[in-house]
Amino acid sequence: MLMRRIRYWLGREDRAAALRAEMEQHLEEKAAELRDEGLSERAARAEARRRFGNFGASQEQSREVWIARYWSEFCQDVRYGLRTIRAQPGFTIPAVLALVLGIGVNAVLFNVYNALALASWTVREPASVVACHCVDCQRRTGSAFGVGAYYADEHITTTGPTREFVRPTDAGNQFFTYFCPTCGTSVFWRSNRNPGMTGIAIGAFADPSFPVPVRSVWERSRHAWVKIPVEHHFDKGRLQK
Repeated sequence: MLMRRIRYWLGREDRAAALRAEMEQHLEEKAAELRDEGLSERAARAEARRRFGNFGASQEQSREVWIARYWSEFCQDVRYGLRTIRAQPGFTIPAVLALVLGIGVNAVLFNVYNALALASWTVREPASVVACHCVDCQRRTGSAFGVGAYYADEHITTTGPTREFVRPTDAGNQFFTYFCPTCGTSVFWRSNRNPGMTGIAIGAFADPSFPVPVRSVWERSRHAWVKIPVEHHFDKGRLQK
């Protein structure tokens, strides 16, 4: 019966075309009879169409018959299925439970995935956004400069494995860079010169509308073609122009 339903929907256009062809054939036969009675070609076709009635209405009536038949057979299939289910409870109960469990698990998994990957994340405004042109940032990013958003440590949460790289700074401090051990992307960094703050690479947010930098530092090693439209420019760090 399922295959019959499928064949019905796949062949409905062919049946409609066959119905139109059959109606045209009946119309032509009636017109031929009228021509034999002495009517002209034009008058015979007009009279045949008048006797046949509304062409479109006849098509709609036939379509309604097909739809009524379809729903009748559909209801018949449903009743047959219900009878089969009642006749075999030992099979029906485990099958229904498995179906309910499968739907429930899929719904939970989708909701979790939606919350973690699809839903919009709420991101706090950073304390500052800084563009840095130091040679170390150029090496870290593989680009002409790096841009980081700085947050207080209590406003961020990090999850997942990271690798740490420690380097000394020109001022004698230590700079800690944390990167993904799988792809090697540097994600965030900290410095003992600025405790309690964490810098996050703004590319990690994947948000083109992220706030623009408020200052540009270490411009002594800035590439000549790079122009950062910020108010504060520093030759070295922010404490020394």
